[in-house]
Amino acid sequence: MDDDELMEIAIRDVSYQIRLHNDEKHHNSIPTTPLRKAKISEESRSPRRLFNPRKDPTVLCLKLTGLTCRLDTFSFRVEPKEPISQYDPVFEGTGSLAIEDASINVTIECLKKKDMVTKSLVPIFVLKEYDFELESIDLSFQETGFDWVLNYAIVGFREIISDLVAQNMKEGVRYQICNSLDNLNEVARNNADVILKLLGIHIEDLELQ
Repeated sequence: MDDDELMEIAIRDVSYQIRLHNDEKHHNSIPTTPLRKAKISEESRSPRRLFNPRKDPTVLCLKLTGLTCRLDTFSFRVEPKEPISQYDPVFEGTGSLAIEDASINVTIECLKKKDMVTKSLVPIFVLKEYDFELESIDLSFQETGFDWVLNYAIVGFREIISDLVAQNMKEGVRYQICNSLDNLNEVARNNADVILKLLGIHIEDLELQ
């Protein structure tokens, strides 16, 4: 690189610094009126609201698809509910369970209700929608002494067994969700101001349950 090229680079750099200095002076010269100051202050204090319950009270919309669950070894015992004699058949052993293509759809809303103790309005989280679907289930038994009998019976009652397993899982998951919401609502009842602040809303924004 010769002297002329170095000089050209230096000139461009100086020109760039001058433009930056002029732009800064122009920005600082813009007058700030009391109204403009108030607007800037308000914008800095009020972040954009992400949750607006007046338009949509939904705080959580969860959709999970393609879920898989495997229970490789579990113990079981099958016997009559009311024994008739000492020769009643009893089956016990181990089995395996595989569930594929399960899906869960959960929607939770934030509303308000009147607390029976304090008589004040508090936020409450409610389960608006819940759906659980099960596409495929594979159940088999081992080490029973009658494996072939039980596994053959499963083939004939596969649809019934699948419905029973799906129903039990659906009720189990729903129970866990509702139990978690009960615990969350207890926290919200005792710390309503904190919950409202975290959501960035006021109690007046919520619909009455």
